[in-house]
Amino acid sequence: MKRIILVTMVLVAVVLAIGNTDVKVITNSDVKTITQKINYQGYLTDNSSNPITNPSLSITFKIYDDEFAGSVQWEATKNVSVENGVFSTLLDVPANVFTAGAPRWLELTIGGNALTPRTELTAVGYSYKTIDADKLEGNTLSDLDVRYGYAGGAFLPLAGGTMTGPITNTGDPSITMGKGNFGSGNINSGTMAFVAGGNNRARGPYSVISGGGGPELADSNSASGNFSTVSGGKHNSASGYYATVGGGHYNSSSYWHATVSGGSLNSASGDYTTIGGGYDNSASTFCATVSGGWNNSASGNIATVGGGYDNSASGSTATVGGGIENSASDTSATVSGGKYNRARGIYSVVSGGGGSSEADSNSALGGYSTVSGGRHNSASGWYATVGGGYYNSASYIYATVGGGKENSASSEKATVSGGEHNSASNSYATVSGGNYNSASGTYATVGGGCYNYASGLGATVVGGDHNSASGEKATVAGGYQDSSAAPFSFTTNFGSKVPISYSGSAAFNGQIATGSGQTRVGALSKASGTFTIDHPLDPMNKILNHYFVESPEMVLIYRGSVVIGADGKAVVHLPDYFDALNQNPMIQLTGVGTSDVYVLEKVKGNQFAIGGKPGTEVYWIVTGDRKDQSAEITRIIMPVEQTKDVELRGRSLDDDFLCATKEQLDRMGKGNLFNFRTTFGQLKYENSKQRPIENEIERMKK
Repeated sequence: MKRIILVTMVLVAVVLAIGNTDVKVITNSDVKTITQKINYQGYLTDNSSNPITNPSLSITFKIYDDEFAGSVQWEATKNVSVENGVFSTLLDVPANVFTAGAPRWLELTIGGNALTPRTELTAVGYSYKTIDADKLEGNTLSDLDVRYGYAGGAFLPLAGGTMTGPITNTGDPSITMGKGNFGSGNINSGTMAFVAGGNNRARGPYSVISGGGGPELADSNSASGNFSTVSGGKHNSASGYYATVGGGHYNSSSYWHATVSGGSLNSASGDYTTIGGGYDNSASTFCATVSGGWNNSASGNIATVGGGYDNSASGSTATVGGGIENSASDTSATVSGGKYNRARGIYSVVSGGGGSSEADSNSALGGYSTVSGGRHNSASGWYATVGGGYYNSASYIYATVGGGKENSASSEKATVSGGEHNSASNSYATVSGGNYNSASGTYATVGGGCYNYASGLGATVVGGDHNSASGEKATVAGGYQDSSAAPFSFTTNFGSKVPISYSGSAAFNGQIATGSGQTRVGALSKASGTFTIDHPLDPMNKILNHYFVESPEMVLIYRGSVVIGADGKAVVHLPDYFDALNQNPMIQLTGVGTSDVYVLEKVKGNQFAIGGKPGTEVYWIVTGDRKDQSAEITRIIMPVEQTKDVELRGRSLDDDFLCATKEQLDRMGKGNLFNFRTTFGQLKYENSKQRPIENEIERMKK
């Protein structure tokens, strides 16, 4: 079904130009014979909003005395020409249809379908009744009789000025009006054309020139399109149907409904194009708009340039808000402002920024890509984003660079939040900030710092300096020159390493892991210690905990068995490093079936001798105190008895341990067996139970 939108109604009172060239005074009776017509214009589309074109479309026009029902007061059927949805016609409606004070509604019927709602005819329609008015602008008709007349089909001033040149009127019945010298040289060649004054040319049917022009014919304004209008200025041209030039100089509206409001050297050369003002601007395609500025171009359908200098919106529905030498060249691309910026992907956006030269421009090249600001930034992947900064690049789908300098997100959903010279080069890789960091593994993360590398799948470097996580899901917590090369490995501090062969190991304090599943530290200190293993009798359901044997000495234990020879002697060979590692060795012997065994020779040269009855089996144990350098250092920094320093003074290590275990003890019903030694310990535990983040989440759930 057809539908009508954008309806315009104009009542025109026209004087029929006939007779001789002598001046004739308009009388009251002359005025009453003026014919009345309603100029009706509309825009027709189909149900898909596509404009209709039909050289002869039958439309029935009816005027009712009610908005919804009522009776028909007037009716006429006309064949109208519709081009690109637009049509115009004149309705000969008798004046008596408009009874004073009575409302009227117009209804259109096309193809048997009445278009709704009806259009109310308001004040414009009732201007028919002005022919009965006794006064006009405070003057009686007799006053008007001596002020204006017509000659040769044109209105002439009889008072208030003199004509200095010929009035040419080749239209029927066109109107040329003016006072004094402004009546000179007007030419009206279009039906119902109107020129109010100036050296102007109204040559299109129903065209209007309000004034302007210049002293020379070359400076005249021209309204040559049907229903075109030039309000003023000079050397302006409205050559399109319903085209308008508001004023200014050397402006042109050359297509249907094109508009130039003012300025100079502006051109509106597409249907429904608009130029608000400025200089040397161009709107050249359907519904394109340039609001102002200088040398701007809107050449895409429904494209817009808000202002600025040398900007171009060439994509369909593209927009440039302002700035200098910006370009939006794809569908719905947008450059809000700045300088030398380019939005070349579909729905791409550059919010601003740019630099002093084209080399510093921001560029959004991918579909739906965004560059928020800064300079020399590029978002070339689809849905890619650069928040700002300098020389940043998001070159893959969903890649993001938040800001900073010379950062690169070059893979799917890769992210660099900021910093300088950072790179996220694999899918879902992230660098949060810092300097010269690289996340090159899939799902890899570098939190910050400098010269850190996360190259393993899901690897993480939290921060620090010159750290590397190259194993799958390996982690470096921070520090300097730490390396987690094995899968699921962990390092921190300075120079800690887990080699590639030792999966699942952790290294601290500059240590290097020597096996898989190992925790490697320099000195381990804890409140207590256990070995936890599956219970050998019920491994699926029970745990067996063995506790550390503690001692104020660093005791090494060696044990074995030997049989005394026929000579009553047995020599036991200890490891070849025994003497180098141990001091103060002690030997314990147990004879099987007899106690007649003894130490024949003490430990020397990594061996000792046992004496006793030949053939006796002997169990032996040798203990020694460690004397290597690491042990000596540990004895110094962690003596058996140690005074608490300032941070520990007044606190209890038992309290720290109890804080970590109290909830479990309470669940087991054993919590009442243990008390905190200090008020500080109790307060620490109470604070730990508050868990502000978890509590806030629970509060939000409620």
